[in-house]
Amino acid sequence: MRRVGERLDAGMRRVGERLDAGMRRVGERLDAGCVKLTIDGILSNLKILKTAGKTRLKYLGIYGLFGVTNQHIEEIKLLTGVDDSKLPTTRKPQIFGGDQLRITSDDDRAMDIEVCPKCQQLELIYDCPSESCQKKQSAIQLCRACTTCIARCFNCGCCLNNCDYEELFSFELLCLDCWRKPWGSQVEGAENDLL
Repeated sequence: MRRVGERLDAGMRRVGERLDAGMRRVGERLDAGCVKLTIDGILSNLKILKTAGKTRLKYLGIYGLFGVTNQHIEEIKLLTGVDDSKLPTTRKPQIFGGDQLRITSDDDRAMDIEVCPKCQQLELIYDCPSESCQKKQSAIQLCRACTTCIARCFNCGCCLNNCDYEELFSFELLCLDCWRKPWGSQVEGAENDLL
């Protein structure tokens, strides 16, 4: 298995070396997506690009890669020129949802993963879209974490800390608001029977 990752890393390096002109177009975003790539291979390629003066990455998607450590993250920041002190303090909330299992890069985030405020692990971190959580400034921080620390509705992404929910056969969780939606008016009277 390790050899597969090494071969993919080497292939990615060769592609990077050949994409001299192409890097101007695609070099601003790298979303690994393939879990067979290794973090060491990505770092090696970033070093090659930096040496060649072509490190223009604005976003790096590395969720799913095994063995990523805080040291790797710091090295990536150094290689890509990310300065945490220059990033905006307020960012667009990242909402968990079944149709969007990855973080989008439409704000100033440099990477898709960050340290979870609750468990201190490198994970995808989500915010709570619930109006009751957004009204309380301190509650927003309490509801900001990875999906291991805070269970979230698979459909709307709200935290399930203080609300009832249903667990589907596929082990996905739905808040009662989302669980009732698909049934619509067909079972209007049955709502009270379920509670």
